[in-house]
Amino acid sequence: MTKDKKHSAPKMENPWSKANPLSLLIFYWIWPIFRKGFSKDLDHSDLHPAPKVYESEYLSEKFSIEWAKECKIAESKGLKPKLIKVLLRLCKWNLILYFVVVSFDELVIRVAQPISLRMLVKSFEKNSTISRQDQIIYAVAVCVCTYVHNFIMEHCVFLMLRTGVICRVSCSSILYQKIMKLSPNARKEATTGKMMNLMSNDLGRFDQGLIFVGYTILAPIQTIIFIYFLWVEISLGTIGGAALVILIMPLQMVNGHWTAKFRENIAQQTDERSKIMNEIVMAIRILKMYAWERPFTKLVNHIRRMEVKALGKKMYLRGFYLSMYTVCNKLTPFLSILLYVLLGSRISADKAFFTIAVFQIIIENMIYYNSIAVNSLGEIWISIQRIQQVLLMEEQKLQTDNDEHITSKNMSDTEPSEPQVILSNVTARWSPQDSPVISNFNLNVQSDKLVMVVGAVGSGKSSFLHVLLSELPISSGKCHVNGKMTYASQEPWLFAGTVRENILFGEEFDKQLYDEVVQISALQDDLKQLANGDMTEIGERGMSLSGGQKARVNLARALYRNSDIYLLDDPLSAVDSRVSRHIFDKCIKTFLRGKMRILVTHQLQYIPFADHVVVIKNGEVLAQGTPTEIQALGLDLMSLLEEESEDASKRKASVAKVQEPASTEMSDEIETLDDSIESTLEGAVTFSTYWAYLRSGDSVFGLTSVILLFTIGQIFITLTDYWISLWTNAEETVQTNLGPTLDLQKPLDILNPDYYYGENAYLAVYGTLIGCVILVAITRSLTSFRYFLQISVNLHNRMFKSLVRAPTKFFDDNPSGRIMNRFTKDIGSVDELLPPSLYDSVEYVLQSFGVVLVVIWSNYFLTIPSLVIIILVLIIRSVFLKTSRDLKRVESQAKSPVLTHLAASIQGMITIRALKTQTNAVNTFNKLQDVHTSPWFLFLASTRCFTVLIGTLSATYLTAIIITFLLVKEGLAGGLIGFVITSTISLTANLQWALREGGDAENYMTCVARSIEYTELPSEAAWESEPDKAPPTDWPKEGGVKFEKVTLTYGDTDVLKDLSFEIKPKQKVGIVGRTGAGKSSIITALFRITEPKGNITIDGVEISSIGLHDLRKNISIIPQDPVLFSGTFRYNLDPFDQFPDADLWKVVEEVQLKDAVEALDIPVEDGGQNFSIGQRQLICLARALLRKNRLIVMDEATANVDPKTDAFIQATIRDKFSECSIITIAHRLQSVMDCDRVLVMEKGVNKEYDHPHILLQKEDGFLHQLVSYTGVNASSHLKEIAKHHYEKRHTHA
Repeated sequence: MTKDKKHSAPKMENPWSKANPLSLLIFYWIWPIFRKGFSKDLDHSDLHPAPKVYESEYLSEKFSIEWAKECKIAESKGLKPKLIKVLLRLCKWNLILYFVVVSFDELVIRVAQPISLRMLVKSFEKNSTISRQDQIIYAVAVCVCTYVHNFIMEHCVFLMLRTGVICRVSCSSILYQKIMKLSPNARKEATTGKMMNLMSNDLGRFDQGLIFVGYTILAPIQTIIFIYFLWVEISLGTIGGAALVILIMPLQMVNGHWTAKFRENIAQQTDERSKIMNEIVMAIRILKMYAWERPFTKLVNHIRRMEVKALGKKMYLRGFYLSMYTVCNKLTPFLSILLYVLLGSRISADKAFFTIAVFQIIIENMIYYNSIAVNSLGEIWISIQRIQQVLLMEEQKLQTDNDEHITSKNMSDTEPSEPQVILSNVTARWSPQDSPVISNFNLNVQSDKLVMVVGAVGSGKSSFLHVLLSELPISSGKCHVNGKMTYASQEPWLFAGTVRENILFGEEFDKQLYDEVVQISALQDDLKQLANGDMTEIGERGMSLSGGQKARVNLARALYRNSDIYLLDDPLSAVDSRVSRHIFDKCIKTFLRGKMRILVTHQLQYIPFADHVVVIKNGEVLAQGTPTEIQALGLDLMSLLEEESEDASKRKASVAKVQEPASTEMSDEIETLDDSIESTLEGAVTFSTYWAYLRSGDSVFGLTSVILLFTIGQIFITLTDYWISLWTNAEETVQTNLGPTLDLQKPLDILNPDYYYGENAYLAVYGTLIGCVILVAITRSLTSFRYFLQISVNLHNRMFKSLVRAPTKFFDDNPSGRIMNRFTKDIGSVDELLPPSLYDSVEYVLQSFGVVLVVIWSNYFLTIPSLVIIILVLIIRSVFLKTSRDLKRVESQAKSPVLTHLAASIQGMITIRALKTQTNAVNTFNKLQDVHTSPWFLFLASTRCFTVLIGTLSATYLTAIIITFLLVKEGLAGGLIGFVITSTISLTANLQWALREGGDAENYMTCVARSIEYTELPSEAAWESEPDKAPPTDWPKEGGVKFEKVTLTYGDTDVLKDLSFEIKPKQKVGIVGRTGAGKSSIITALFRITEPKGNITIDGVEISSIGLHDLRKNISIIPQDPVLFSGTFRYNLDPFDQFPDADLWKVVEEVQLKDAVEALDIPVEDGGQNFSIGQRQLICLARALLRKNRLIVMDEATANVDPKTDAFIQATIRDKFSECSIITIAHRLQSVMDCDRVLVMEKGVNKEYDHPHILLQKEDGFLHQLVSYTGVNASSHLKEIAKHHYEKRHTHA
């Protein structure tokens, strides 16, 4: 839609694309990023763009081709197309290369390593026959295998991470394109929350989920090879460990099945939570004015509990399998050694540590990597199914000449023709099972006519336009449209960008045309008031503009496009009478002369200017013809004109705008917004962040238990390996010179490795240690993940509680995509990704630390190399983490605009499709994806560079140890050497994994830091009053309101200036004024949406002294833009469950909605799409009737409706609220002419305040000027209403 200035893609070429083989091998091409990252905090301008092959547009084109092929093949076979087949074809060469290279590594290199290790250990035995030369060869083989495996492993991981990028980026782009094509019926399922969850969480499964996919095939093959070599060495003893491995294999399949099932359940609950969260964020202001935070918090908490219930099952399963890795790593060699010894053989160092080394590899691949692969593939499979479900949803039926029901073509210069719209017996419904919304509709208009469409609320006026736009499916009849159409929606839709970008909307800038459109749209004065003119950033949904300004920008967008047919859905309703007349005369009558104009309107005063009038009732054409012909039919439109003499000046703003100021009031705020960039939380993730995370579990016992279990577990693991070395050394001693046995009278002899305690004793101690490892490992994992789960629950609850308590300015400054990113991607990372990373990093750091201690203990000469390695690792880690943290933060920051753009596109889908700007919207999405891919690709590369360096250091450390043993051979037993070398080989993998997972954990900690930031948001005043200041239970009893020197400030601008006025009990007061006068700011101050200065009292109670809920729940608001929430009709009326069904049905009847509401529990779709705007307004009226408050605030409550419904609402208000004080914010002057008093506002100041009849006597008065803009007839009519009410009032008095 618009180019994102703050997140424009870097211009530099990605160095990966042109790096030489050596640079690629050692990741030298990314070293400059590390240097830059170490010297400064990185931002997006420092980064390289994503390589061409990972650009969104490039990948989506390839995906589209493959998807089209798959759809064609599937159709020919009568099957559903499979997304998995498309992804496999898209990534086939990556997958083939991966399997070939990994096969060589796992089936050759890793098999050769333990065989070489056995021979090396054997060469150190006292009676060894292996020559010195062969010993050196075996030593070199062990070292070379370690180096080669390190490089192959990391490059294969990088390859699969890049494959994940291909899958995620291509699916994201094609998913967005699909969303732009969905039919209205399909859009009911594709809610904003669900689509955002798909984009952030489901597609995120590709990021890390493919790394170990090859081990599902290679691990079993490698296991078979190793079992053969084990059989050669320990014969039947092989069965012990192999049996356990074979037993675990089917359990992995079960694990994968249940993980996928839990993931699907989690995704469904997250979809629901995301949907509700998105609705809350979008409608937060109205939620606050209704004081509905508590029921919605209860709803979110309930959904979150269901999500956590499924999440807990998945986490416990993950924890159990992580513990099984540790358990099997020790249990499998124990079972084989146990069986080997029990069968009468003596264990030796070479056999023992060969068995241990082999089973380490088998367990690593079969139990750990294979388990991760199975789980990840299960989760990816669920994500693929969910994405596939959307891709197969019904698409919007396009207008084609071959269509059964609707045809459309654009006029061309070569075939001159005129615009034409023909509907023949058209019946249309949203879905086949729904009732028709358009029935037997007939219309035939052509050339440059001005067609006006009128009718009551819900009669089908907007639905008629949707038929022309192919948004409403035709079930029977024929519709033909000749000419290019442009559409201005009833509810203005704006996106985050500048005013100019919203008007141009992808079109080329033509200054002359642009200036003319701005002038006829009456935007010139408004643009002058904005901080940066038309280059001012207006925020998401145009948050910084008033309702009238948004409507005019929305209209200007349509006018800027050169079309043949203009569909204008009530564009004049949001502006005052002067602007309305200006737009109608300058725009609709003059600028669009020569074009067909189809104008849906309630403003009947313009009907005499129409060429053709269509009157709609209940989806059918009641009458049509010229205005004269309509009048001749006896339809009383002229009397309606009398009622509607002043413009239906609804400000159809975003729901949030009820209290928002106009442009003059927000110019300073806009300037702030323009410079607003999401906080990146620069700097290191400090210890305080970790501590805050761990303390969030709110259990000292739980945290202490986790720490103790990790420490005790590592002690038992180290003792187990050390005991094996003691045993094998003793066996070697016994076999050579029959060393001394244990003297029970000298207990300290147990520390002497030269003593032989007997085979049974060694087995008993070994088995006891293994039992302790099993017990502690399982307890540790389950306890840890239970504690992590509690942290997730508490963190989310605190975030949400803080969010709903935040002032509305926070929501003005932060787009919904940014907020939703915290509650989807960040919380998803804290829920599912951080716990296993943190668990693994702690476990393997402890194991690595244990290995280093063992090495130093074995040979003090290795102290210096050990310290050098530790120092180098810490230096590399500090450089890496500094850069990776910045990259991860920039990546998180770049993700928010993608989600914001997605949400905005779904909201404005009809406008985007009507203006044929899908391509522009898709291009913007692709650019935003590329901006996100840039830091993500560099983050992945930096992580692999880090692990390659750490792996190389570990291999070098191993080499130093082996060289030391070769040089200092005397006095070293084979068991000790086997123990040290085997442990050091595991160190290579453990240290890499520990630091990699530690790096991931630290990067996920940025999500924690971002989440914690949302737990500490600035808060509104207390909801409840202090006991000694609480208002009476029946307050307000009278409804009197008094403003005394009230000042309201936005930024540095006072939008209300020492405002004073008083509303007597039961008075009806209207508030009028031009755009930016401060009318809505009065509501802001009254509801304390922004805290005012000065005194506001209601029935003598100072509102600043009481709780917000005590204030807001006792004032009823009927907003200018009605808001409904997903759920049931009952929930939308009474979320607190305070009222019995009888009361609910009573108000439903009173607002004449009984025919539209079959039952109180009927579903309300996303945003209330299954109700017309007028019906939604009546539901808001029903809410006010239920609350029975003495003070009612109406913000142009009748602006969405036709004159008949307007009259009904006004009568209902006069009847049901006769004993109430009513404040009416109005542009429609007729709405306030019968008020007891009218307050005329101008630039935040009270210009006039008296009965409208008295004010109209002042020819130089402000109200008199406003009335005069309506024209002579309308002006006289309004004066007569005011006079009649004045005389009636004083007669009764």
